[in-house]
Amino acid sequence: MYEIEIQRGMAWLDDTEPDWKAQYKRGPLDMSQISACVLGRVFQDKSEAEHFSGYHYACATFELSDDWLLEHGFCANIANYPRLTAEWTEALAKVGISTSENPGSTTSRATSEARGTA
Repeated sequence: MYEIEIQRGMAWLDDTEPDWKAQYKRGPLDMSQISACVLGRVFQDKSEAEHFSGYHYACATFELSDDWLLEHGFCANIANYPRLTAEWTEALAKVGISTSENPGSTTSRATSEARGTA
């Protein structure tokens, strides 16, 4: 459902922040939460006092519009956030990023819920 958008988002991260995979702060991914979404986790250390989160830092610094965020898989319709989270979790696992606090696990609760296995 979001494969193309997530590929765009990952390509943008590769171009804009080449070390984004190393900067990603491990923890449960939740694309509906600004501090736990991909942008929030990647840019967490760069957020300054005037930016509440890494998500806000990225949006302000790179002037990301709502349409752009949708086109790059960083946001979705509220009802689709569990699915978006699950698909990002799978995409991140393919590049070696765990979204679990357990380093050996690459499956989050959101992935299980989206699959109907939680």
